Amino acid sequence: MIADQQRDEAQLQRTRAEQRVSDLVDLANRTLFDVHSAIETLPGSMAARRTIVKTTLDYLERLSRQGGQDDRIRRVLSDAYLKIAMIQGDPFTASLEDFVGARLSLHRAEALLRPLYRARSGDPALMQRWIEIEVAAAALSSEANQRAQATQALLGLLPLAHRLALLRPADYGAVKQEAQIEWQLADIVQYDDPPRALEHSNRDIALLRDLVARFPREAEAKSELGVALGATAGALMNTGDLERSAELYRQSIQAREELLVSDPNNVDFQRGLLVTWGNYGAVLGVPWMSNLGRSEEARAACVHAVAIARKLASADAQNATAHIDLGASLTRLGSIDVPPEGIPQSLANLREAIAILEPAVKTNPKGWHIASHLTTALEYAGRRLESLGRTAEAAAYYKQALAIAEPLASAGNPSLIASTLADEQDLALLYASLGDRAAAFDFAGRAVALGQKQYAGPGPKDNRISRLAKAWFALASVQSKFNDWDSARETAAKAGALWPLIENRGILSACRKFIQGTDTLVSEIATRTRP
Repeated sequence: MIADQQRDEAQLQRTRAEQRVSDLVDLANRTLFDVHSAIETLPGSMAARRTIVKTTLDYLERLSRQGGQDDRIRRVLSDAYLKIAMIQGDPFTASLEDFVGARLSLHRAEALLRPLYRARSGDPALMQRWIEIEVAAAALSSEANQRAQATQALLGLLPLAHRLALLRPADYGAVKQEAQIEWQLADIVQYDDPPRALEHSNRDIALLRDLVARFPREAEAKSELGVALGATAGALMNTGDLERSAELYRQSIQAREELLVSDPNNVDFQRGLLVTWGNYGAVLGVPWMSNLGRSEEARAACVHAVAIARKLASADAQNATAHIDLGASLTRLGSIDVPPEGIPQSLANLREAIAILEPAVKTNPKGWHIASHLTTALEYAGRRLESLGRTAEAAAYYKQALAIAEPLASAGNPSLIASTLADEQDLALLYASLGDRAAAFDFAGRAVALGQKQYAGPGPKDNRISRLAKAWFALASVQSKFNDWDSARETAAKAGALWPLIENRGILSACRKFIQGTDTLVSEIATRTRP
């Protein structure tokens, strides 16, 4: 009898202990998701978000050490690591832009969830969390210039996301996963394969229009539709359909502005609007992208983007994403063509961008998006300085940009390849103008070598042609500066023969000055060498 009572008492104690663990885990889960979710889109919430997640994480780690590897604790711990990874380094929303820390947190989230998911792979809740972790990991791989790896991971997740949507058709969080993956695929392949990016973005739009119809109260679905319209606009820009691209950007801006009317303090909605204004400005007239050549309209759009970015950056000093957005927005604004009287303000915008982006690149040296913004800001600041006759400062900026771009270009990043070529060409022409023959030919030769390597490699044909044509033009310009007219004539002819091979209207628009320069150079050479 006594033994039975002792067993009953022991069982009661175990039951109470298990219930206590369950209650504590439920409390941590509510803190992590209900409280954190209630503030995550508020201005200035980064510090509070980090504190909530870190405190919950520390608490759960202690509970895990006390209670063993309870499945519920593992699950909520995994959720907490995913949350903190997004705060550390989500490339697409407000974060600390700590991509190294984010990757470590995601590895921890994977390790905790993997045994649960393997044991119950048909559980929709575990399936959804696994997809979210792997999609976040793919985003970080893409940011680290591992685009092929990220693409393969996302393509592998698509069937799983589709299955999840069928299992939970009434759950918005489950159903949206497939659209999220399609959008991320479109974002990753847009530089290497614009037609394929357009296919992914069109599928994304179709999925999201269905979600908006099925979940009319979900503001996020409407926001994501605005994102999808912007992604499709970007794909259209890269394929050369600039007017249609501009129209979709306008639609995306309208959709985002409507969302802000109902929730004006939502930082995700505000960031989405600033990104779209910036992209709209790019297609209108940012010179280093395919554009319509409408500089004044482009400047007005970029001013909108800068104003929103300043507001978000000033609202939260710890929101590194907002500060990088400000640097990127200032870069676009400063690079737009200006009359002579606009050069000082353009240079001021670019220098402010450089001051913001330099420390961000040092923190994330493999983050190619940030590096691309910084090298562009340095390149155009150099051009503004060169136009003012300050050639030594200009050369220093070009060389700094080249030092940042070359390592990432050698890893195959298209954006940084373009930056490397531009800096080599700028330096070649600058040194030619100063009469430094050796330096001018050195940089021109490097540009041609890289252009030829790219021409023989993978990637969109028109991009490869334009890079080599620009390099030939730079070398011909240098040769003409030093009166080597026979060589200049031969080299200019090589550039001139390539331009007509380009079919993409957007690339042709971005190269219009080089094409005109080639024609002018050919005419000048003909005059100089006429019998």
